[in-house]
Amino acid sequence: MIKFDNVTFNYASSEESAIQNVSLQIKQGELVVFCGKSGSGKSTVAKLINGLIPKVQHGDISGHVYLDGRNISEIEMYQLSQMVGSVFQNPKTQFYNVDTTSELAFNLENQGIDKTVIIEKIKKVMNQFKIEHLLDRNIFELSGGEKQIIACATVLITNPDVIVLDEPSSNLDMYSIKKLKEMICYLKERGKTVVLIEHRLDYIMDEADSVYYMEDGSLHAHYPIGSFKSLDRDELERMGIRYGQEERLQHEAQFDDHVMEMHNFTYMYDKFNKEKQLDVNEIAIPKGEVVAIIGDNGSGKSTFAKCLCGLLKDFKGHVTYDEKRLKQKQLLKQSYMVFQDVNTQLFTESLEQELQLLNVQVTETQVDDMLESMNLLDKKHEHPLSLSGGEKQRMAIATAILSGKEIIIFDEPTSGLDLYHMKKVAKMINDIHDKGKQIFIITHDKSLILEICTYVLHFGDGRLINQFALNHQGIDQLNHYFDV
Repeated sequence: MIKFDNVTFNYASSEESAIQNVSLQIKQGELVVFCGKSGSGKSTVAKLINGLIPKVQHGDISGHVYLDGRNISEIEMYQLSQMVGSVFQNPKTQFYNVDTTSELAFNLENQGIDKTVIIEKIKKVMNQFKIEHLLDRNIFELSGGEKQIIACATVLITNPDVIVLDEPSSNLDMYSIKKLKEMICYLKERGKTVVLIEHRLDYIMDEADSVYYMEDGSLHAHYPIGSFKSLDRDELERMGIRYGQEERLQHEAQFDDHVMEMHNFTYMYDKFNKEKQLDVNEIAIPKGEVVAIIGDNGSGKSTFAKCLCGLLKDFKGHVTYDEKRLKQKQLLKQSYMVFQDVNTQLFTESLEQELQLLNVQVTETQVDDMLESMNLLDKKHEHPLSLSGGEKQRMAIATAILSGKEIIIFDEPTSGLDLYHMKKVAKMINDIHDKGKQIFIITHDKSLILEICTYVLHFGDGRLINQFALNHQGIDQLNHYFDV
């Protein structure tokens, strides 16, 4: 069904090969997983399968990619779009409409399919997965997980023979991951070929047929699923793969007194209907804690964080930090937030300029040290938007660390990161926490929470429904949330 014959590709913006000498064959109806560290070439393989390379993203290519016996370079893009469906790590990049129902219908409308047939196809898929509540919604008001589910549903409705999923679980809560798994199983049961690029493997290992491991642009190994499951923990960690039981590292708070308090914290997106998106009476954050903010997609986590760092100026209530009452403008000056979609925070022409943008006192030595710690020093003069998803994430985190702000909030900082880089990011966050910074981390990543966090705020429907320290009892509560 899919065949790579000694394929090497260089992006036009880079002198180094993104992948080199890749040969593989994927049979019809197989569910295969590509894994490996960030920047290893996984997404490049995906773009070669769906035709984005070289038809949209240009560069130098040698070798051949075949789909159903035909050379992809000889297939027109409109034909490829009917043969291969794709879901990207950032679903916003593939939406063309403002409302969800129009988006679900878009591909079929372009194929000239009758409107009545389109409506029936949409109803069938939405009913099948019990996601009817996502119909007729404003896409810009959906949570990250809801957007990803809409992107997956669009592929199901279009019904191609090959589906490419690039890090589909990276920003999903447990409910959405279950929906994603249901959709993948649905596709496999119907004989579809599914190519899944992932760092989080636990949810899909019982369904996968084989695993391809990539390293530095090369196809390093191909494991039948039984062989992959037999790999020991040390080998999986060396490969940067998240699979198996997480362990709790012992972290203790440095102080007991409160450093930050929030009182009568409310915010309304829709002032006309006066519907509160956030309604928190009181939160007291113990000093010295690294605070995880958890909750399902759309539960109010990001809204809370944006209020906390002064990005939403119309919120009501007040914040006390180090016994000082802070208003919106003061919060804005003292805090920095790394957004879930890091593309919105990369502004300059090079990585070096990006790290110096917010803090003119940052020296070239500090820039080099930071880039080296993030495995990005060799890309110092490259454009930030030319990086892979995981590399962009590390770049945004590096910017936050060098910003000099007192309160730093990370929104899904390990989204799209392999185990190796997740641990590296966790260590860097812990290092800046040790310098007295107040850290909040919005995350669905249980491994990260167990690696570094000491306290948890649990949100639901715009309210704080629980808060607890990560002692033995707290870990039990965390495991219950993640359905362990």
